[in-house]
Formats: sequence, structure tokens, C-alpha cells
Amino acid sequence: MDEYNISELLDMSDWSNDDETDADSDFQLESDSNDDSNDDLFNENDFDFVTPPTPDTVPSQQNKCHQDASNPSWNDVDDAFQSNILFNPNNEPVGINHDIIDTLAEGTPYDFYSLFLDNDVIHLLVKETNRYAKSLLSTRISPKSRLHKWVDVTSNEMKTFLGIIMWMGLCPQPSIASYWKKSEIYASKIPKYMTRKRFEILLRSFHCCNNDDCPPGDRLFKISGLLDLLLSKYKMARTPKESMCIDESIVPFVGRLSFRQYIQNKRHRYGIKIFKLCIDNFYTVGFKIYAGKEAVVGQRLSTRIVTEMAEEYLDIGRTMYTDNWYSSYDLATELLKRSTHLVGTLRSNRKNNPTERRSKSLVDVCDLRNSYHNPLRRTLKWYKKIAFELLLNTSVLNALSLYEEITQKKISITSFREILIENLLEKKEEIPTENSHKLLETKSRGRCSNCYKHMVAQGGRKHAQSITRQIRTKCSSCKRFYCIQCFSEEHKIDYYDQEFDYMLKCYIIMIKNIIMIKNIIMIKNLIKIKSNEVRREAETP
Repeated sequence: MDEYNISELLDMSDWSNDDETDADSDFQLESDSNDDSNDDLFNENDFDFVTPPTPDTVPSQQNKCHQDASNPSWNDVDDAFQSNILFNPNNEPVGINHDIIDTLAEGTPYDFYSLFLDNDVIHLLVKETNRYAKSLLSTRISPKSRLHKWVDVTSNEMKTFLGIIMWMGLCPQPSIASYWKKSEIYASKIPKYMTRKRFEILLRSFHCCNNDDCPPGDRLFKISGLLDLLLSKYKMARTPKESMCIDESIVPFVGRLSFRQYIQNKRHRYGIKIFKLCIDNFYTVGFKIYAGKEAVVGQRLSTRIVTEMAEEYLDIGRTMYTDNWYSSYDLATELLKRSTHLVGTLRSNRKNNPTERRSKSLVDVCDLRNSYHNPLRRTLKWYKKIAFELLLNTSVLNALSLYEEITQKKISITSFREILIENLLEKKEEIPTENSHKLLETKSRGRCSNCYKHMVAQGGRKHAQSITRQIRTKCSSCKRFYCIQCFSEEHKIDYYDQEFDYMLKCYIIMIKNIIMIKNIIMIKNLIKIKSNEVRREAETP
């Protein structure tokens, strides 16, 4: 197992107790929740924090799984100790997806960000925002409401909208209206890209779901569609190596919400808790929003959170790093049954702790990266805050993580955001529809996506790299390289039929033009004949 500094491995959460960025002390209460209750399940009191004692407190590997939970034993482990749990004994693929490495070796920051903010996500936001705006128009609104001038948002405009919100995080102003003031004190270029009225209408109408389909009892329905999309993209891009860490973030929120948290010793005392499964280089591979108590008999909540979030990554010898809220003897036992180690600090009041222990001050290991230039605005509804947190913070950090590892270029989070903003504000072509897949020739070359996968399955990655030939044909919608045969199989489209359809359209247009010209000539001749008849009648005595 690689050696890691515990503080670095735990340094993966998003909020700090003592950072001074993104102050939210004067939130205005606004929420559409119908529940005023305050769930204090995670209310943290002051504890004496301890680490498991020196080596004499760690159980021997041979006896761990067979100890009596009511009377655990703690034994010495020296530097020569070798675990009988091996990491990845079957050589399963771990790390960054090889397709991404091959495709984006020379990619830009926006190329990496587009892995997460892709056509699927933009299409969802555009469709549901337009749907929600129309539903608002059907309600009783003021005759002078700006919604009467609603125009459907497009994909380009949605990207511009998100780019502006990210820009606001880099250049904070006292209020949203300040960005459109003409005073030199508040000079801003944002009005160049969108009017204030249009921005405020989009902010009000921003939506991620169809309210008509809401099932009873689903507290996260308003955000679940976006959560599922992003979670699948995070997992697809990267698989954890040996070390993982579970920590939590607090998205500040003081409105009425049944699963809002109050944590007294945190800087942001009120907010929505997000559990995150993080791996090396601050990449978030999984997350779970806490939506209220879900009691499970015989199991602590912290143990259930860890086992559920890491379920698909257990059983191959990984190591889980946690803080004192999660760490316990019971969790260590559960993970060890799944061939997974646990490293973390212990609270002094945990059950089955060793009787002899040494106190140690807790090191604040919160990561500040997300709090820098945080674009979250006040007075937003809770689901919008979660959406912006994932789209404009977590996704940006994940893209930065992949960019630095694949390109081997170091860049600050501020510079990275600046590049993303410039690209989001550019005028781009509309996102193609589902039936607009076209095979285009490009200057760059790459391996056929499907052929490469088949070769990897047959003989491994090295075999695939040596066998799969590079081509210049890429799908205009998927942005992946395909040979003609694989393109036809993947999209159920005949490439030659596609070319024939294009030629047929051109031919139809040409025929229409010919018919139109003939009609014009015919009308002209009729007018000429009629004028001659009129002239003859006039000349006749």
C-alpha cells in the first residue's frame, strides 16, 4: 500500500471553519419546503478527540475478523507488519478512464469541464427550465410581471447564464443588480452578454425536474435527475485507486427545510449536508445528500453512509480514510469483512475503544478550494443552491483534477475558472438533437471508440493501443471517433443513407427552385398576353 499523509488524504472536503470567503451571515429566508422542522441529527458537541493509541492498540490482522464485538482486543503492530489483504489482486482497471486519457491528452480546461457539463446536462436544464417557466405563466401572476415576456431559453443561453454565475463568484458585488449598474464603481462587462431582466427571469425559472412527476415522499425529487446524471459522469471518468476518503460539505442555507442541518461549531451553522467520497488529487467520485433520518436497526448512520457510498469499491483491498464522526470499531469490523482497511481518528466516547489511549488535538484538514470564488448567491431556493454547488464547484474541481493529471500542467483554480467562463460566454452552435448524429472528418486523429473497447476486452489496453488504427472520422454529437461500421451500429444510422439523404434534400431544393422559376416565367407571359389584348382593344375604333 502506498504511503500517504493522513492529513492530506482527509484534506478533501469543501468548507473550512475559519475561511472568510463567501460570507452568508445575512441570508434572507426563502424556500419552497412545506416543513419547518429542524433536524439536528448531526448536531456536534464538544468532545475530547483521540486517535487510536500507539501500535499497541491496533488488533492483529489474523484476529480482527474473529473478535468478539463486545470484548475486542488491541495488539501491537510494528513496522515490519504485512497485511494479508492485497490491493487489487485481479488487476482490475483503476484510475482515470483510458478513453479520456487518449482523447484529451492535449485537451483544454473547457474540454475537461465538458465531460461533466455536457449535452445531456444542458438539455435537461434547458427542457425543465422552459417547462417550469410555462407553468409559471399559467398561474396568477401580476400583469406587469417580467414573465409575460418569457422566451424559451436555448442551450447557448443556458451556458452563458451558468458562465455569468461563475463570473459573479470571481468578482463579487453587493447585490445582483450591482453588476448592471452604470456607475464606474461597479463597472462590469456582464451586461454585454445578458440583460439584467433576462438574467433574473432565468434565475427564477431555473429548474431540474418536471414537478408533475413528483412521487410522494421523495424529498430530493427537485434535484434527483441532475444528481443521477452528474454522479454517473463522475464515476465514469475515474475509478478510485487504493485510498479513499469520506467527508462532508455544508452548503449554506437558512431557509425552511426539513433536512436543513444546524452544526454549532461550524462557520456555516445552517445548511444542507452533502457526504462526499473523495480520492487522490481532490477528485469527488461519489456524493449523497442527507435528506433526513433513515433509521436502520442495529447500525449507526455513519457506518451505513460509509458502506453504502463505497459499496462498489470494496472487496479489493482499498483503504478508507475518515474523520472522527465516522470512525468506530464497528465500522472497522464491517470494512475488514469486505477486505478494506480503515484509518481515522476516534472520539473518546465511542463504544469498544481501547482503555488506554492518548489524547491528541484534531487537525483541521478541510479543503478551501471550493470556498474560493464561490458563486452561490443568497436568497436562492435550496435545490438551486445544490445544483450550482455541483455544476460550478464540484464539477469544476473534478475537471481541474483530471486536467492536471492528464496534461501534467499545473494551474490555479482561479485561472481555471477564468478559462471556463471565457468558453461558456462564447457563442456556440446549438446542441444537436438526438437524431442529428453525423460522421464528420477532422484534422486530428483518434482511435475508434467501439473498436478500442472490443480490443481491450480481448487482450488488454496495450494490445488495443497497438492493434486499433487511428481514424479521422468523428461523430458531431457524441464528439467521439468512430469508424463507418461502428458509427452505423452505435447510432442505428447507415452512413451511406445519411449521405443519400443529404443529396436528396439538395435535389428537392433544386427542383423547387426550377418550379418556382417556371411559374414566374408563366406569370410573366400571361401578363404580357393580357397587356397585348388590352392594347388591341384600345386601338380598335
